[in-house]
Amino acid sequence: MSETEQPEYRDAIISYVDILGFSEMIRESASRPERVGKIADLLQAVRDDLGFNPKIRRSKDATSAPNFVSENFSDLTIRTRFVIGDLQYSEAVQEIGYLASTQFNLATTENVLIRGGVCYGQIVASDDVTFGPGLVKAYRLESEFAVYPRIVVDRDLAVRLLANDDHGLVGRLLRRGDDGAYFIDYLFNATHQCFWMDEWRDGCELLSQHRDFVMNRLREDVTKQPEKVKQKLIWLGLYHNAVIQRLATDLYASGSAHRTENLLLGDDVLRF
Repeated sequence: MSETEQPEYRDAIISYVDILGFSEMIRESASRPERVGKIADLLQAVRDDLGFNPKIRRSKDATSAPNFVSENFSDLTIRTRFVIGDLQYSEAVQEIGYLASTQFNLATTENVLIRGGVCYGQIVASDDVTFGPGLVKAYRLESEFAVYPRIVVDRDLAVRLLANDDHGLVGRLLRRGDDGAYFIDYLFNATHQCFWMDEWRDGCELLSQHRDFVMNRLREDVTKQPEKVKQKLIWLGLYHNAVIQRLATDLYASGSAHRTENLLLGDDVLRF
């Protein structure tokens, strides 16, 4: 932003995402310097995944403001997808779908838990400054309402999208928690189409990868963790099971229920 250019709020889909447990990683690295390099590699992987979207439309005028800005600070990523004119259903679904895919990939390939908030609001976002009521809302969604390893979608945005969900895409991308919050159902999004297309082996493999991810997390001296960490891990395990149960009742995936039931986490695993 030039010195003479006056900033203006622009409408955007704003995603505020960070890594769960990052402060603990930093604390441990102070006495285990071999972990510093691993943290750097992890941050680069997160930055690569969350900071890029090949489907983002770019402005035809190279001198005008970009349609997408991604910013990183430590483990925090702020994605700003500017909206020109009225918010389009497809734009929001594309952004939420990208976040769903990224959350699954980070979990199963990088062993990373993320948490975030997504909203539609006003923001100034450039290489120099980032601020605005939309950013504050996304931050509050992440810090006050997400709680668990999930990406919460602002209620107003979720209801707006569901009201125009003629093809059921949003209904498959979002889930509503017991606390009323809408969040991205990343595991269902990653697996359901496999069962629809009768590629159930691929679907079971993806569920198995996620189960292994959860089990690895539970093996990391979970009994010695603070209670708030235990609650997040319990939520993660229950979420895994809830997705398998959702697949079992899905119109197109229910035929594979007998193939996925053995991928459930037992009650004994979540009793700690």
